[in-house]
Amino acid sequence: MEPNDTDTNHWLQRLKTSLLADKRKTVVMAVLLVVATGMVVGALIGDNMPAKAKGQTRGTVTTPTAQPTHPPRQGLSEAYLAQLDTEVTRDLFAIEYAAFPEITDGQAAEHTPGTTAPDGDPDFVRQQHVTQIQEQARALKLQSAMPGAIPSVIINGQVVRVGQVLEGFTVQRIGMRSCELVREGVTVTLKME
Repeated sequence: MEPNDTDTNHWLQRLKTSLLADKRKTVVMAVLLVVATGMVVGALIGDNMPAKAKGQTRGTVTTPTAQPTHPPRQGLSEAYLAQLDTEVTRDLFAIEYAAFPEITDGQAAEHTPGTTAPDGDPDFVRQQHVTQIQEQARALKLQSAMPGAIPSVIINGQVVRVGQVLEGFTVQRIGMRSCELVREGVTVTLKME
């Protein structure tokens, strides 16, 4: 399909009307057209390319060297590494159960920290730890929650904000009628009654 003169004339008439309607737009378009034309002409001619840098050295060039301020320590690191014991005798990824607080829950009276459950399940110890923290959180009572620009809650009669610690629990998030507390990696949610 070939363009006919009426389509071209119609397009030119719309362009002319648009340019006459807004003088600022016309001036900006004219400046952009001149700049674009100049760039195209410059690229085609190619004489405006910057000259390549040319440099020469005169005489001899010496590079200054830094003088050490301390005596050379060559061989010290190799000697230190040679005297280290390279055999690792423990499991680096084993959980150090002694780091957990002692479980005093009546359900786990026969269980001592640092050992695993009779069936060898280390998750048993973790679950007992979570249960202990949840029991400690039951002593906390959320009395009021005040979300806003500076959210705060009242727990057991004390006003605390996000990031503050109350009885070993760190306030992590405050909602409309609840708050999240964290202790030793265990998250507990308190809700208003």
